[in-house]
Amino acid sequence: MKVKHRRFIGIFPICLLATIAFAAVESGTTGREIYLTEGGAYFLVLDRDTQGAYTLAKGGTDSQTTKYYTVSVTGTQKLLHLTLGMPGGFKLVESLVLPSGEQDWFIAKIEDCPPAYNIRKYNWRELSPPVRYLHRLDDNNIVRYFEVLENVPRPDHQNYRATPSRHLWNDNTTTAPLVEIASQILAAHPKDLWARVLFLDAAARSNRALLKDKLSEWGADFQRCGDSLLLASFAKARRAARAHELSLNGQNGYALLDNYWESSATLVQRILNLTRALQLPSAELAPTVTEPWDEAPSYLDVLNLAKVSRTIANLLLFDDRRDEAGRIFAANYRIGQWYSGDYSVLARLIGISLRDMASDGLILFVLNGCDSHEDFATLWSRLENLNRVDLKQQTEDSPDFEMTKLQCLRQTGFISEYDFRRDIAVARFQLVRMVTAARDHVVTTGNWPDSEKEFAPLLLDGPPRDPFSSNTLRFRAVADSFVCYSVGPDGRDGCAQICYDPTNGTVSDGDIMTTIPRERKYPFPRSGVRASTAEDVRKQFPNGLPPDIFAAKDRSLSVTSSLPIIIYSQGPICCLNCGQGDSLPGEPNYRPKVEYDPTNGTVSAGELLIHIPLK
Repeated sequence: MKVKHRRFIGIFPICLLATIAFAAVESGTTGREIYLTEGGAYFLVLDRDTQGAYTLAKGGTDSQTTKYYTVSVTGTQKLLHLTLGMPGGFKLVESLVLPSGEQDWFIAKIEDCPPAYNIRKYNWRELSPPVRYLHRLDDNNIVRYFEVLENVPRPDHQNYRATPSRHLWNDNTTTAPLVEIASQILAAHPKDLWARVLFLDAAARSNRALLKDKLSEWGADFQRCGDSLLLASFAKARRAARAHELSLNGQNGYALLDNYWESSATLVQRILNLTRALQLPSAELAPTVTEPWDEAPSYLDVLNLAKVSRTIANLLLFDDRRDEAGRIFAANYRIGQWYSGDYSVLARLIGISLRDMASDGLILFVLNGCDSHEDFATLWSRLENLNRVDLKQQTEDSPDFEMTKLQCLRQTGFISEYDFRRDIAVARFQLVRMVTAARDHVVTTGNWPDSEKEFAPLLLDGPPRDPFSSNTLRFRAVADSFVCYSVGPDGRDGCAQICYDPTNGTVSDGDIMTTIPRERKYPFPRSGVRASTAEDVRKQFPNGLPPDIFAAKDRSLSVTSSLPIIIYSQGPICCLNCGQGDSLPGEPNYRPKVEYDPTNGTVSAGELLIHIPLK
């Protein structure tokens, strides 16, 4: 049987916690026990010897299938301690507790132990409700179910890019036996919620109508149970049904991403098609409940998509296509929200990164692409729609064990790397809203806001709340500019003297800030840019062109020196098409040779460009 294991994300391990159970066992007895773990997501078959020690006989839990686990008895409680070895000397030490009269083990403590120091050591026994990790259900059909599951095809990794949405639905030929086996388990244990989880998984893989019926029939029972891991499994089944429904109705946002790579349209048309994200209700993956398929989205693919679309939006501003550019900037943030609403920690971290980058693009648009109250009002309606989604996602739990651990650890005062990064993205987007309101005020009145009331009419209640303090975001006038800022992860108000830089550490000195100049740095003209020479372009942009996010740091978009005048970005690969002796991108005599096309590969040769009409 194949073994399942998970990965690490930064300092936070994404690994399957292998645990075992001991139920009212007296010294000298032997036996075989079957358990479901993580709310029914995995199983274990354990052999117990006469000394009360266990051997892992079967189960999708750990590559060391002969590991022994020992049980010690303290008073009326039975305790289990597991040390799971990881690469590089890392150890994950888990302690489980078996309360008197129980057959199921609960998480008591988890310790992350690198060779030199502990990352965390937290007591889970005080959590309310306690986290039940392993449920005993001695039924050989459970083993049969997971054995059949081993032969169910996995998604096609060759075609997998940013989303597995279209690859997760299995055909009935391979999954029909799962429904039969799950039905037998359910018949033997009709009230057991873990048995119901297996049935929901089988229905999600092959019979969506049956899945919908059972979700409706059993929903109240799962909600009453109060078990976080069972609720997570139920939520996965519910999301699978939702994903299928959206896909059938052509409303699943992830299809837009598939079309981006597969369409024959021009690059600009593909990017504009992504703006449909602003109208779609949501984007849902189709998660499996048991043996979760948790392959991470390709961060390289989605990162390049975000950078390409942001660059195209920048280029459209040179042609005074402000509304289209504004929709692209907003759609970039919306796509980040899709990933932030996913069920895995890794996908959510990708979403946080995309939202962070999208906020930078929105700031560029607010400061340079808007110069009238009408511009700000149009953008504001999009920002408020995005803000409503953010607020909803902040209150939603994720149907994922790693997210459940984070939610439980927050009760103990633990703040994870994930939490900090999420709040940084929240602060940056709220600064977009605040800067929009401030710019609207100065454009319409000629003055900076000097009180919270003057952020109206866009921010009627004043600046948004700062996620890193109990106060709102702050502001201050500095010389001939205006600064809006958050105190940042360190929680200290630095009066916008030092700009926060995550490369100094996630929790480091500095405020997250945006400076609003009196005049636009990049004054895109209302009639669009017209030029006969590169010098004509530079005269219209005396502070230089906007940054090229594909080029080296501090490099701007480039302009050709001969007709026709082209403003361009170097694209994902700077110079694959340059021959010996050719000019390099960004040099005065260089002319773009190939326009970037994502169907040639996410990272492929070609520039992103716009032709400038003659003056």
